[in-house]
Amino acid sequence: MTDASSGDLTIILTTSPTPSIPSTELICGVLESLPPTLALIPLIITFDGFTICQNENYIDGRLKRGQIPARMAEAYPDYIHNVKRLFTQDELQPSTDVRTDALVFKSHSSRDVTFIQHQRHQGFALSVKSALRYCTTPLVMVLQHDWVFEILPPISQLLQILRHEEEVNYITFVARYSTRYEHKMSKSNARLRAVLHTTKALRRGRELDSDLVACLHFFDRPHIAVVKMYRELFENYPRLRHGEFLEDSIGTKFSNAIRNASTNEEAILAWNTIGTWMYAPDGGLSRGLRHTSGRTTLTETEQKARIAAYIRENQQAKREGREPQYRYLVDSMIGPRKS
Repeated sequence: MTDASSGDLTIILTTSPTPSIPSTELICGVLESLPPTLALIPLIITFDGFTICQNENYIDGRLKRGQIPARMAEAYPDYIHNVKRLFTQDELQPSTDVRTDALVFKSHSSRDVTFIQHQRHQGFALSVKSALRYCTTPLVMVLQHDWVFEILPPISQLLQILRHEEEVNYITFVARYSTRYEHKMSKSNARLRAVLHTTKALRRGRELDSDLVACLHFFDRPHIAVVKMYRELFENYPRLRHGEFLEDSIGTKFSNAIRNASTNEEAILAWNTIGTWMYAPDGGLSRGLRHTSGRTTLTETEQKARIAAYIRENQQAKREGREPQYRYLVDSMIGPRKS
């Protein structure tokens, strides 16, 4: 039985305004990078809402905050139309989601596709939450419009593991700054080391035992997961705000609970509240994902500048007595600092 006919997987793909719209090149790149066996899997695409950016200093708006320039707002309806035309030529009639006021369109041509068109800015976390209401399968693959697969993962085996191993609820993939993930994380903190050691022993002798390592964060980047876990996660964090990312809200609290646990046993219990893993073959040397951009791909200099900005914000937060928002994001980009 192939992945496409297994009937227990849905793909959620989140998208929003970028400078590249109304072109669908960005989203097409994501879909084309998937294994061919997923070509007919039910798909849910969420189009995030926005507000008009009033600050003229931001030429392309403040996209992570859902603030876009007027010219981008004018192009967005054409982008939504173009994306729908990738899957159907039919004129779809919408229904309204009374919880979010989103317009919901369903197509059943070559594959089942649900389009969720938000009228207000949601952000990644709430976009995924809204899409899960329309997911009828026990497993889900969550994608963003600017992450593509560089290698084809063994989807059939990973889905089988999610189906049958109760300790595995989430599997993400190696990105640029998470290469050699197990090696880097095991050197940074005793609690992280304990989780990595225990989980490696737990899966010894099982399928892909040398390729799956415990993930010590909940990343937004592409992942496959158990829907039941995902829904329980949102129930446990009911106060997510518009515009939030899962890795900055839930992910940071999850990592903090592991790192700051009083004992190794408490750290393992904290990790097990979700059960996150990373597919990291070849000791994590093979990068499975690449981040693209609706503007341009960042050069090495620009990427270093962005990391420096994150570090400055973290330092400012410490001076003001706040939890550094980007601490673990920086860790994942350049490797953790010893603690």
